[in-house]
Amino acid sequence: MTYCSRCGKELAPEAYFCPNCGVRTEGGVRAGVNYPGVEDLRQTFNRVGEEMEKAFSTVGSELREAFKTTSQNVKEAYYGEPITCPQCGDKNTRDASYCRKCGKKL
Repeated sequence: MTYCSRCGKELAPEAYFCPNCGVRTEGGVRAGVNYPGVEDLRQTFNRVGEEMEKAFSTVGSELREAFKTTSQNVKEAYYGEPITCPQCGDKNTRDASYCRKCGKKL
């Protein structure tokens, strides 16, 4: 005679689930029978994981670009628009009088 481990009701020997409370029986465990919908749930979690991975990758790229743009904007606001040397083409800070690369007066 087999009884449910959760509710104690008597079970038919071939039962994989208790008809009273729905718990999987020892026979169900040995047979490898999953609860209904478990495979659907597993696939759903896998798809959600894949979508989250894509989303985090996209967010990471967008954040890097935003930090780069913000950093450039802060530099421009703090130092002003850089002065390009007419001799060598190097960009110098707004307050420079001479090129930091070739020494030409700006």
